[in-house]
Amino acid sequence: MRPLPRVIAETNESICAREDFGILIAAVLSAGAGVAVVVRAPTEAVEARLRQVRALARPTEGAVVAHQDAALGHRCQAHGVQLSGPATPVAEARRLLGPGWIGVEVSTPAQAQDAFAAGADYLVARSIFPSDPASFESSAGLDRLTAIAQLGRPVFAAGGVTPNRLNAIVAAGAWGVAITRHLFESRDPAQMAAAILSHWGDR
Repeated sequence: MRPLPRVIAETNESICAREDFGILIAAVLSAGAGVAVVVRAPTEAVEARLRQVRALARPTEGAVVAHQDAALGHRCQAHGVQLSGPATPVAEARRLLGPGWIGVEVSTPAQAQDAFAAGADYLVARSIFPSDPASFESSAGLDRLTAIAQLGRPVFAAGGVTPNRLNAIVAAGAWGVAITRHLFESRDPAQMAAAILSHWGDR
């Protein structure tokens, strides 16, 4: 299995509906093997978008990850599947996907421990920071991230990830970040992806 990336670029319905979707994804993937794109799209469009991202990933050695649907990931030759909850058990997802990463989105250290015990390859720790950068910040999210990272397995910080928060995320022990708005809506997504990667360096 290939090494895990450091940046998970998560699309959403709005991004998948953009006319420049392919250009945007190609820019993010230009950062290379350190980037994976998780394809979240409307049901009627998800397979087409997943196949499109898979094709765009080949020249750059970037990765593509299906969201929730391991069978679709297998069909589209995705590098992994990211589960948003217990609806699909890790073992069943691995059976459907075949070779590849199984990621699980979690909110607490207890959920993280359960997911790793079930065989997850990585976790996405949600709601680490407020979505609004102007909001009051407490240390609760970072403390939770640190506790999950201390389990000794790869964890990606998600929720309110901005460039000025990356040093704290690295210090908390995160393997990488999962990011949407502050990557895809940046003036230069390719440069932003490369700048995020530089914080790990690669460790």
